[in-house]
Order: sequence, then C-alpha cells, then structure tokens
Amino acid sequence: MEKLLITPKRKSSYRSDSEPSPEDKRLKESNSPAMIEGDEDGVMEVLGPKIDLVLSKLSNEEAKMGELNVAVKGLQSKVTSLEIEVVSVKTKQIA
Repeated sequence: MEKLLITPKRKSSYRSDSEPSPEDKRLKESNSPAMIEGDEDGVMEVLGPKIDLVLSKLSNEEAKMGELNVAVKGLQSKVTSLEIEVVSVKTKQIA
C-alpha cells in the first residue's frame, strides 16, 4: 500500500529557488512485496469490522427503502381511487 504525503497549499504562488520543486516533493513508491502484503493485512484487520458495520447499515437502509416503496405504492393506489371518485362525483353534479 502506498504511503501518501499531504502538503498544505501555499498561500501565495511565489516560490523561492530554495524550495524543492513539485517533482522533488513526490514520494518514491516502494514496490517491496513483503511491505505491500504486510500493509494490506494490517489495513484489512482494521477496516474489516468497519466495513462489516457499513454493510450492515446499508442492508438495514435497503430494507427500509423496500418498506417505503411498498407504502408509497399503497398511497398511490389510494390517491388514484380518490381521483376516480372525484371524477365520478363531478360527472354526477354536471348531469
């Protein structure tokens, strides 16, 4: 896994010659397989429970969305029924 270097933005665009160039600031990547595997295992150990929690919450939200969709469909059918009744009443009033 790469290590990232975060540098704060400069407040001015002026750069003195003594400052390193952006190319000099870039990190060199380490392609050592042992380092990469060790980092990945450590990251997965830390992130595993958090990912499980996020997936669990997403599953709960998906279930709630399903229930909400059923409720909305029920309301839509009731509104349609009311619209039909209103049209019927208006037709009777005109006749």
